[in-house]
Amino acid sequence: MSKTSPEVTPDTHLQEPAAPVVEDSKIPEQIKKMDHESIAIYLNALESGSERRRDINLIIVGKKSVGKTSLVRRLFGEELQSVKSTNGIEIHRRRCRINLSNWEWNKVLDTRLVKETSINNRILQAQSPKILNMTKEPQPKRAKMNYQFAYPEITESPLSKLAKDELLSIIGSAVDLQDEDGYANLTVWDFAGDIEYYNTHQTFLNSEAIFLVVANLHDIDDTVSYGTFNFWMDTIHCYGSINDKTEAVLLEGAHNLLDPPVIAIGTHKDKFQDEEQCRKRLESYTDKIFKDSKLHLRSIHLISNTEDVEDAFEKLRNDIFATAKSTANWNREYPVKFIQMEKAINSELTIGKQIISFERLKELGEKIPLPITDNKELHLFLRYQHEIGNVIFFEDIPSYIILDPQWLANAFTCIVTAQQFQL
Repeated sequence: MSKTSPEVTPDTHLQEPAAPVVEDSKIPEQIKKMDHESIAIYLNALESGSERRRDINLIIVGKKSVGKTSLVRRLFGEELQSVKSTNGIEIHRRRCRINLSNWEWNKVLDTRLVKETSINNRILQAQSPKILNMTKEPQPKRAKMNYQFAYPEITESPLSKLAKDELLSIIGSAVDLQDEDGYANLTVWDFAGDIEYYNTHQTFLNSEAIFLVVANLHDIDDTVSYGTFNFWMDTIHCYGSINDKTEAVLLEGAHNLLDPPVIAIGTHKDKFQDEEQCRKRLESYTDKIFKDSKLHLRSIHLISNTEDVEDAFEKLRNDIFATAKSTANWNREYPVKFIQMEKAINSELTIGKQIISFERLKELGEKIPLPITDNKELHLFLRYQHEIGNVIFFEDIPSYIILDPQWLANAFTCIVTAQQFQL
């Protein structure tokens, strides 16, 4: 694996436009780029309690048949039998949890119940410092964490009581409560490589993701292959920005980096005897891309999905996690009332709702334990959720808030079908 740090500087058009100067390291980059009022709303929302966000979106792109789906399977420690070409956008939501202490990846089931359990854990941990008096009393049988409630004698607001009632309900539920604070959550998006889908892909890209741009080393001389690689690098560059961390590095003069980060992957390494030859073939791509697009590139990996042992994929997993930890939004604070809104949305999904209106979202916001009744705060929640890829929301069509991006991806697949899948 070689680290790439090109010695060029970003063009001025990538510098952030005039925006509020916010020094607070608690705020996600997407919020910092918004107007003063949105920033103030977000800071106020944090007062209700917050968690530290450690979510990783991994988007895998490249020409068709380069081995993207096989790569996903190897990253998740799965066998390669019966791997089929991806028709549309397959989002692997088997929920991988990454242990923050040893960087180990652990798959978990992808069900609404698992998501609800995770949300409950997040609410419990985010609220406990403000509302609960933690003790060392014996733990309930169905909970791995225990809290003894000690209500003060003074009169408390109805909002505080609603929050306590919610926490009591969570602790008394049948789900197994676990510590979320020691893990990061990973979602993988496996994008189809057929050109027919390129226009639909744009709906699902976001600036917070880490991108794996995959190329087949065996057809590296093909004009279409290079064009596809270059297309994705330029597309990712459209989301380019300099965050607090990379800007500090820029000022030190060590590296010139832009987000979102890219890791270049060369597959089918087993077709060559000389690894150095493989490296030079992949670098023939990375050396020719537009100079500003190159600023996203963090590293390259040469792999064989069929022949490499686990060590090669462990190195890649570790590189992905190390890259995630260096991104702007790692460990930033997220309001507990937004977690409660996520729980309300998950309840809608559980009963089969894939699309809701803004009016319905307002109803949900009024019913959560820490209610969100202000339209501007609800819009802020939706804008941020859209930015990080959790929902699809456009302010000019508020009647159609898509709660599950996978549902829209499936809908696109029904409309647009690659030639190889057409009857």
